[in-house]
Order: sequence, then structure tokens, then C-alpha cells
Amino acid sequence: MSPGRVFASLVSLAVLVFGILVLPELASQGRRQSLLSTDSAEIQGIAAVQKDRPSHGQGAENGQGKKNGLTATSAPVTTTATLVTTTAAPTTTLAATTTTAATTTTTKLVTTTTAAVATTTTVAATTTTAPVATSTTIGSGTVPPGAVVVNPGTDLQALVNSKPGGTVFYLTAGSHRRLRISPKDGNAFIGAPGAVMTGEDTVDFAFMGSAKNVTIRGLVIEHYKNPPQLGAIHTGGSGWIIVGNEIRNNAGGGVAISPGFQILDNYVHHNQQIGILGSGSNVLVEGNEIAFNNYQDRYQMSWEAGGTKFVKTTNLVVRDNYVHDNHGPGLWTDYENYSTVYEANVVLNNYGPGIFHEISYDAVIRNNRVEGNAFAFYVGGILVANSPNVEVTGNTVAGNNGGIAAIQDDRGSGSRGAFNVANLWVHHNSVQFTAEWQGLRVNSGDNSFYTSYNNRYDYNGYTLGGDSTPFFWMGGDRTKDEWKSYGLDANGSYS
Repeated sequence: MSPGRVFASLVSLAVLVFGILVLPELASQGRRQSLLSTDSAEIQGIAAVQKDRPSHGQGAENGQGKKNGLTATSAPVTTTATLVTTTAAPTTTLAATTTTAATTTTTKLVTTTTAAVATTTTVAATTTTAPVATSTTIGSGTVPPGAVVVNPGTDLQALVNSKPGGTVFYLTAGSHRRLRISPKDGNAFIGAPGAVMTGEDTVDFAFMGSAKNVTIRGLVIEHYKNPPQLGAIHTGGSGWIIVGNEIRNNAGGGVAISPGFQILDNYVHHNQQIGILGSGSNVLVEGNEIAFNNYQDRYQMSWEAGGTKFVKTTNLVVRDNYVHDNHGPGLWTDYENYSTVYEANVVLNNYGPGIFHEISYDAVIRNNRVEGNAFAFYVGGILVANSPNVEVTGNTVAGNNGGIAAIQDDRGSGSRGAFNVANLWVHHNSVQFTAEWQGLRVNSGDNSFYTSYNNRYDYNGYTLGGDSTPFFWMGGDRTKDEWKSYGLDANGSYS
């Protein structure tokens, strides 16, 4: 073979080798660079979705769908990065092998994109569904979610009978006449502004029965013909919440309590006998205005009339009420009440004692404002009668027919012992006298109630006025100096 032919053959062989080995490898590198750019864009896009997704807080932890969705989106990012590294490593691999790896990588990237889209769709669906459980508006009132709307003229008792316990009923504005409701456990009765339940002086009770945990809110309840010593709301059930109602012009009492009741922020007024009454343990009476009850003097104040009267309660709390102009005592616990708290009440111009704790047991009467009471019946801005273990502290007592008074009579015994004034501790009160007296008057018994029953007054501040003997102790009226000589208010102040 001639030298020229040999040279040509060598060139042809070199070109062939270049075409087989080098060109495919260059093409593979180009594809790898393209994939690297695509992977970076994909990773940045997923990161952007994760950054913009709102946090679900506790819901994401409890909702496994949301939690798993976020995990699925994150996982392909790691996989994609690994594929790029693996593809770039075998630079000397045959072209066929390299092409196969690239194809596998492309398929997985498509899967990653699909996962991101699915997650985004799930979040959007959750956001759209959440606002469905919203309240609606009728007139000027807001209907609670899921409530049954009750218009005037509807047979509400029939609705209650047809629905399960726990149903909420929303009474629209207008007069709902002659309703007499026996609820089921957990029912709620919510009144729109202007919703009035009227017994038209014919029906005896607005609410009754033995259901538990009933709520009555925002209603006017009037003109029920309930008997004396019973309320227009009167039940043997427990755990009722009576809140934000106006309860007026009923024949007996406004509300009768039972165990676990909460009487909150109501206006209870102009009931023929009394505002609030009843028995039960763990009752809270808070934030109410109780006024003008027994205003026609149909009932004797010494029997049961006026603002309130509680019997046989345990852990009764009467707090932050405005009690005024009732024809009878303002706040009255009478017989077998134990562990009572009267706190932060304003008690003005009631015909009987402002706060009256009688033939009962342990009580704390603190931080009340008591003015202008007891000029028509009995004595005392605050009166403790035949009750042991009572603390009276931090009160402002002014302009009443008597200051902070205690009376001992022979009233027998109850479930926790004798009804005697013992361990009375009256301290750090401000007392301004208008009439009558402050101290302990023993009507039955002997002077041992003054000396042996641990009854004490100290650290009180007095504005005495013109009465030279405003105190009562050891069977007689006493001057300031005599009062102090018995060891009373040794640390008090007088003006």
C-alpha cells in the first residue's frame, strides 16, 4: 500500500473513533448542563411554594393530611439533587448508559412536579372549606351557627321535642306569647334584640322541668303568673346559665336558682314578690341589677320579699351586683346557708337590711358599698343574725338605719350546729352613722356572747355624727369610750 493510502486510512479511522466516542460524550455533557438548569428551577419553585404556604399551627399537627402533604413536597427536592450528582459523576461511561440515566432522571422530575401541585391543591381546598360554619344575621341579631330560628307564633315546645338535646334555638324579635318550655339537656335559648317571652299573666312558668346545663340568653321574660316563692324561671335541673336577660313584672319571683346555676348580667326588676331566690350548691350570682321588686308591697318583708333570698346553699357567691330600691332586704341568706361570699356589691335604698345573713353559717362579707338601707324593716346596713363564723371586712357602710350589727336570739340549731353569733370578726370597714347602732345585741341568752364567743370589732373607721351612744354592747347603749373600754376597736379611728 502506498504511503498516501496509509495516511488516508489513518485519518478515516480517527474520524470514526471521534464520531463514536467523543461526540456522544459532548452531547451527554450538554444534556447534563440542561438538566442541571432545569433541576435548579424546579427546586427554587418548590421552595417558593413552601415559603408562601401559611402555617397551620396546631391544626397542621393534628391534621395528618396537611402534615403529610408538606412532607411529600419536601421529599422530592432531596431526590432531585441526588440525581444531578449521580448523572454528572460517570463522565467516561458509554453513551448508551448515560442516555438511560438521563431518561430515568427526567421521569422522576415529572413525579416531583406532580406532588407539588397536589399539595398546593389540598391547601387551597382547606382554605375554601373553613368559612362555611359562619353565623348569619336576621334583623339586628346574629344567629349562632346551626341554631333553629324561632319566629313569634311558633310552637317552641314542639320544636324542642323534635330536636335532640344540645340544640340551640334563636328567638327572633317580637312577642312570643304564652310559651311554657321544658328543655332538654344542653339546650340554649338565645333572644334577638327585641325578643319577648310573655306569659300574658296567664301561663305560670317560662322555663321549667329537670333538664341540665341549659342556657337562656338575651330574652325579655315578663308577665308570668308564677306562684309565690317560685320563679318565672323555675327548674329542678342543675348547671343552668341565665345571662343577659331582662326578667320583669312576674307574679312571684324572677329567677329561682338550683345547684350549679350562674345568674349573670341580668336586669331583674318589678317582680311582685322577689327578684332572685332558691337553694343549691355552687351558685354564682354576678353582675346583675336587682331593683324595685315587691314594689306594690303585696308581700310582707319579714316573710320573703325584696331583692333576694337564699335558703340551704353551699358555696354561694354573690358578687358585683347593683341591688337597689327593693321593698324588703337587698341581699338575704336565711337558713342553713354555708360558706357564703358577698363581695363588691352596691346595695342602696332597700327597705330592709342591705346585706342580711340569718340563721346560717360561715360567710365572708367584703368590699361592698351599703347605703340608705333598713329604714322600713329591721336594722343594719349589714346585719348578722344568729350565725357563727362570719367575717365582715372592707365595706363602706353609710346612711343606713344602723351600722354593722349582730343579733343573738334563741333560734335553735341546724345541720352544722347551734345558730349562735360566734367568731364574728368585723374589721377594716368604714362606717358612717345616721341612726340606730353598731355592735352586738343579745336578746336571748347571757353576757357570755360578749365575753366567751370570740366576737370582735377592730380597725374600723367611724364617722359618729351627733349620736353620743352609737354603739351597743353588754346589754346597753355605749359611748365611744365605753366601746373602747371593752377592748373593741382599740385600733379604730373616730371622727
